[in-house]
Amino acid sequence: MKTLAFISILFFLPVLPAFSSDDPYILLKRAKESIDRGNYEDAVSNLDIFNKGSHLLRDYALYWRALSFSNMDRHENVFTDIGKIKAEYPASPILRKAIKLEAETASRIDSGRGIKSCRKYLTKYPHDNGVRLILADLLHDTGDSAGAFKEYKKIYISAKEFSDEALQKIDPAGLTVSDIYKRSNNLMKQYFFSKAEKELKEIIAETRGEIKRSIEENLAKSLFKQKKYNEAADHYNKLGDLYYETYSLYRASWSLYPETKEKFEEKLGLLIKKKDPKASFLRLKKALFLRRSGNVEAAITILEEIKSDPSIREDAMWNLGWAFYLDKNYKKALPIFNSLYKKYGDNRYLYWFARTSERLDQDASSLYERFTDPDNYYSLLALTKSGRHIPPIIQREMKNNKDSDKLKRLSILLRLDMKDAVAIESRHIMRQLSKRNHELILSACRLLNRAGLYNESIVLLKRIPPAKRDKTLLYPYAYKDLVKEVYDRFSVDPLLVLSIMREESRYDEDAYSPAGAAGLMQLIPPTARTFGGKTGIKIDNIFDIINVKNNILIGGFYMKELLGRFNSIPASLASYNAGEHKVEKWLASGNYTSDDEFIEDIPYYETRKYVKRVLKTYFQYKRIYDYDRDLSFYTLMNIQSGH
Repeated sequence: MKTLAFISILFFLPVLPAFSSDDPYILLKRAKESIDRGNYEDAVSNLDIFNKGSHLLRDYALYWRALSFSNMDRHENVFTDIGKIKAEYPASPILRKAIKLEAETASRIDSGRGIKSCRKYLTKYPHDNGVRLILADLLHDTGDSAGAFKEYKKIYISAKEFSDEALQKIDPAGLTVSDIYKRSNNLMKQYFFSKAEKELKEIIAETRGEIKRSIEENLAKSLFKQKKYNEAADHYNKLGDLYYETYSLYRASWSLYPETKEKFEEKLGLLIKKKDPKASFLRLKKALFLRRSGNVEAAITILEEIKSDPSIREDAMWNLGWAFYLDKNYKKALPIFNSLYKKYGDNRYLYWFARTSERLDQDASSLYERFTDPDNYYSLLALTKSGRHIPPIIQREMKNNKDSDKLKRLSILLRLDMKDAVAIESRHIMRQLSKRNHELILSACRLLNRAGLYNESIVLLKRIPPAKRDKTLLYPYAYKDLVKEVYDRFSVDPLLVLSIMREESRYDEDAYSPAGAAGLMQLIPPTARTFGGKTGIKIDNIFDIINVKNNILIGGFYMKELLGRFNSIPASLASYNAGEHKVEKWLASGNYTSDDEFIEDIPYYETRKYVKRVLKTYFQYKRIYDYDRDLSFYTLMNIQSGH
């Protein structure tokens, strides 16, 4: 069966015909290869010949020729070719890069012309800090210190590319408290909470007036996001924000430290006394902790008291029923799950109503028969329970599409294997395609998939109604050589690796999370360094982590270690997301009788949701690339070395 997966992916990929030696587009490929080697004269020669014809992609040819002229210091030729792009191809996907090249070239030959070109470019693309830095330097060199400072400050406040370079060129004393506050907002939007904390602490002592509160709020938030809960609580106390002070104390492992616990109980009491509507949420959190600690009776008492609060009624009722279920008080759990399902219609409630019925030796077959959607986690559990056949996922047939000529440019670039141009053209197509033309979108998605732009393909596919989507594109056999290497070296099922990758990053190679996890497999730096060392991969910086090969191999090896440690796919997935020590603690204290109970009782909402998503995705991958008529969602959770 191992071969089947790789045969399948070859079958699903569109076949692109090769170029003949006299095809004019070969000239484009030769020219781009010459540019990459620094042989600009040869590039210009090939592009001159190409531009004599009326070919698609002439806008790219003009841009690459202008780029070659720029490197040859033939500046007027640069302006001529870019002028042609602007006049003849005003909607070209390469237009922005062309205008940027024009501004950069102008800045090298004449300050005044460069300033004018940069400003014109920034009017249309204000977030390009690279061009803004060129503008600031030109203003500085021509004696406009005030204008230069204004541009440097914009770059610094943005907290994005070149912000550190901009700071080196200005006097920090010229920055106001308001500037630092704005920058802290931008840092936190990009998840740089530690940096925001450092910069806010440097100014807060000397800050006065209304803005001090705003700075204090940002500082408290940055601390909370870094899990510095006790310190965050202190700042929320200064702000008089009783709810977030109490919530911070709860998150600060309040139960482990007598002083913190006393503070938490005191503050929670104040919230209750003030009849704060959010107090019930914290009481719910306390009840969950008590139940997990073995104090089921106290937890049930709290849940009974708060279940009438409309803001948390559903959560309180669910947790009350779940507490009874885990305590094996099935008679009390059953009517709660039934009531929840009737009121809210959630499959989770129906599934546990069926499971509880089984515990009471009642026939639950009619309940399981209500589940029909094989794309739903609970349906997959129920379909397996009832022994029903789950069909394979087959590639959707394509209809002839008269508009497919719109994709010819992308198809040519794919055949030329011009990855940078493919990415530019693909994003342009995503912006231009009409949502109404489903077949054209499907054609574009297949080409994007063929280009290895899996994230873009999935995003574009979401424009089509679910019933008309090609699910083989939603679950692509991505990075097949690398996931095969993971299997060959570590015996981890390639489809499990792909499932993790899909749910961690949706195949975004540059994905970065608030917790500092990076890349396709979302590795945090300590994990990347530890397990990278064990696989012979040296990790020195974030770029080493984001590197596609490093990321997939390290993530695959880490999963191998977890599978060996837990001998359970659900527990290993939970560990991948939340950490193995936490999962060991959950397993030791939970006394679970089945995998579905463990998954449902994972304390962290994000981890619980993550495990369900990956398992569902893993099953869909199996239905496409490694189908077996006897495939079972329950047996899928057991350790498999891969097919």
